[in-house]
Amino acid sequence: MSEPLSAAQLADIKARVERAHVELGAVCELGPSNRFKMSIPADSKRDTDLIISAALSGAEELLAEVERLNTLARAQALMISEVTAACMSAEAKLTGLAEVPAHLGEDGRRFVYVADLWTVLGAPEAVTS
Repeated sequence: MSEPLSAAQLADIKARVERAHVELGAVCELGPSNRFKMSIPADSKRDTDLIISAALSGAEELLAEVERLNTLARAQALMISEVTAACMSAEAKLTGLAEVPAHLGEDGRRFVYVADLWTVLGAPEAVTS
């Protein structure tokens, strides 16, 4: 799994997208024959194709980040669901344990039968027989 995008990387992508918007606005306003720039050697700060290409590569990075976050969110939701189910099961068993009848021994001490505890805890039938 890829590393998360840093705040600096996100700021850079945002700046590239903004430059592309400005550049496209200028191309639309002045017309492609008067504004579309391509220079030799290439200049990523001025060439229309490179400015737009940089913004599109930023969009690809953002899509990868969204996919990564969706994968993490699905995994987290599954884990939360499993933990919730385990907690509910444990709570039901604890509630059942609280309802196991206590008996009074000849010496005056209270006790519970192990078979009753096993029944509440869901022990296999072989253990309770």
